[in-house]
Amino acid sequence: MEKIQIQFKESDYNVYYDYCLKYYRAHDTVRKQSVHAFLDLYEKGIIPVEPEDIRQARRFISGKCEDLKKEHAGTGSEGEPAIPLQVRICSDLLCFCDDLAKMFRLVQKQGVAANYLMILGTFSKVIEENKNSHLSGMYNLDRKLIESLATPLAENIRVRLGTDRNWRSALRELTVIAARFNQRYPEPKFDQDIVLLVGPAVVRHFEKGVETPDILSLIPSCYEESDLDEFESFLNQTPDILRDDENASISWDAISGPLDEVARAVAAQREQWAKEKVKLSDQHAPSLQNGGQSSGAGHVTESLLQANGYRTFDIAVSPDLTSRVETPMTIHPVSETGSAGPAMQPFIPVFIGISVIILFVLVSSIISGAWNPFDAGNSTAINSTGNQSPAMAVNKTGATVTPTIKVTPKPTTTPAKVTVSAIPTAKAYSSADIGYHLIEIAFGPDSSKIQKANKSLVAVSYLGPYKETDVTILNDFIGQFNAYSATTKISTNVNFNSPADITLEFLPGESLNQLNSDLTRASYKNVDSGTIYFIRSEEKTFINTDMSGNVRKRWIQRAILYDLGFSGETAKYSDSLFYTDTSLGNQMSSLDWKAIQLMYGKKITDGMTKAVVKTLVI
Repeated sequence: MEKIQIQFKESDYNVYYDYCLKYYRAHDTVRKQSVHAFLDLYEKGIIPVEPEDIRQARRFISGKCEDLKKEHAGTGSEGEPAIPLQVRICSDLLCFCDDLAKMFRLVQKQGVAANYLMILGTFSKVIEENKNSHLSGMYNLDRKLIESLATPLAENIRVRLGTDRNWRSALRELTVIAARFNQRYPEPKFDQDIVLLVGPAVVRHFEKGVETPDILSLIPSCYEESDLDEFESFLNQTPDILRDDENASISWDAISGPLDEVARAVAAQREQWAKEKVKLSDQHAPSLQNGGQSSGAGHVTESLLQANGYRTFDIAVSPDLTSRVETPMTIHPVSETGSAGPAMQPFIPVFIGISVIILFVLVSSIISGAWNPFDAGNSTAINSTGNQSPAMAVNKTGATVTPTIKVTPKPTTTPAKVTVSAIPTAKAYSSADIGYHLIEIAFGPDSSKIQKANKSLVAVSYLGPYKETDVTILNDFIGQFNAYSATTKISTNVNFNSPADITLEFLPGESLNQLNSDLTRASYKNVDSGTIYFIRSEEKTFINTDMSGNVRKRWIQRAILYDLGFSGETAKYSDSLFYTDTSLGNQMSSLDWKAIQLMYGKKITDGMTKAVVKTLVI
């Protein structure tokens, strides 16, 4: 195996990566497949590429295209000429060769040393990072069919989650529904391929500006986590009554019909691919004569025409490196002569043998799952425009907008007067009711484990233009929380000057809209109006100071509780502070306080999984 070692100076790599990533995202499935195919054939030693010249590879592929067109001329049916699969593949590869030459020149214009092997190596990195994008592009399903399944799924997710915190929450809930569907029904299978197909459409019901590769890169881990969680729940023999309660907000009938249609369409395409593979596998390759050459496709020796093992790219990126390529491959000079005349006719059998070898390699690629050419007629681009790109090796950065705010004078840092409100009379809730409610509000779509405060004393700070009534809300909450919690207490000394364990900063709604979305960990807002209630970054929580009345009180309490480990919501209890209708001014119910009491008792500890918590509280 030949290892092509590429060292990139970081600034040079950024230039290469930016062009390759933009190219891969901008093109449709057909062109993406040409990138996969070219790399696969190069790595198998079929296509020759020189560091600073692509003409040899282009002539080689062009010769194959001409040979295949002549071989298949007039083989159409019903009066229409056939366009064989092999000819389409060759044409796509030829287009990609032309684009590589353009990219080579663009790199040169940036003042960076251009090298075709460095471009191919960078493409291999891009493909690895976007491998799930290729998988989803294998299927050529009608958009209306995909949307027929995405719409009821999005409606169910909206009922279960309520607030659109961010698109990742919706995506994780999609995989939860898929896992529970598979546990509930034997057929059709809501497998990961279908989740990859429908995932981008579901996400765009919640947030339109997310790029498809970012969505697809997150699906496998979410799907596996949800599937394992359901299996663990099965092993722990979760009571049927609890499972029915968990699934009560899911309309299975609305999902099962469209899912059946999508599953049958996917199965039909898989069956068609299987038939095509058999057809291509029937091709038999005659042996090449020793020393045979083909000048019609450029000066190519026999060693380059056979798949003699693999080439692999070994890429290193560092600010201290000098960009260069080290390869053991022998580079063959490019022939400047034109196509051979009648004197080259004795080598036509060699051309045919070469064509069959290429077909054999292509079949191997299809069978291995690395490349699927059978939706080559699909011209629909699978990428979308957006701002986030968390999965990329070279991150895009955006400037954080720092709002200018006129801050009201701060009160002195003195112990706040604590007013303990009367604890409401609790309704008659069973231990199962309380346990189920805790699981709903503690395990949000972004958390698979308990994330509670571990400190015995937690400090809270207020920053920005808060009101005196906000201080009263905080004091009342502290008194009630400390009355229910047996482990962690919240300090009554509220800090008004600097951050603390829980930091709440009040900003106008207009300023919240300008915060850098890349720094956002969670966002709670009204889906219909777009009003943001609060945004959680890594360091603090920003609260919309434009709110008023009970709505303002509700979301101040929800912001504090988020930091205490309550990131979920409930669609079952309409009087709960965690109810999914975000426009209401709901306040803490007796069931909410009972769940908090259970969370901050001695039975539940930080890091417990949902399955473990179920065995303790149900």
